[in-house]
Amino acid sequence: MRWLFGYGSLMWDGWEARFECAERQVADLKGYSRAFNKASVRNWGTKLQPGPTLNIRETEGAVCTGIAFGFADDADALAYLKEREGGFLFFTVALRLHDGRQVNAITSLYRGKNLLPDLPASELADMAVRARGTDGKAMDYVLNIEHQLIELNISDHVVTALADAISANGSVMPK
Repeated sequence: MRWLFGYGSLMWDGWEARFECAERQVADLKGYSRAFNKASVRNWGTKLQPGPTLNIRETEGAVCTGIAFGFADDADALAYLKEREGGFLFFTVALRLHDGRQVNAITSLYRGKNLLPDLPASELADMAVRARGTDGKAMDYVLNIEHQLIELNISDHVVTALADAISANGSVMPK
């Protein structure tokens, strides 16, 4: 079985169905955390008003919980992801599946020209509220991520902090 790891929209948008995914498992990636440090200049923002979107970064002691997708042959799925996630690097990581197995998986990491510096949640929220791209408002992207993680019973303080900052901004109704 070959594994691919998703930590954002890959976890819930159903992309894997067209590639005969044999197995889906909640999985932990040690040493990494989610970060809203990729500026979307098309889907969730523009060059003038970029929207903060998800990436992962190495973080000592952290664990990023996501979904591991198992494929008998991942070549077509991986080719699709490389096209979909243009500008991301793909590399192999060690995962612990929630059923106890240890597997190696391929995941993506952005290191391109649209990498954002570390910003406080309040600044990222201001960006997200202002940004709108071809797929919609960046704040909706963030709030949807929070909702989907809750649905998957995955807790992530980075996502929660940004969603709370967006709500505090007054642009959306408080939870």
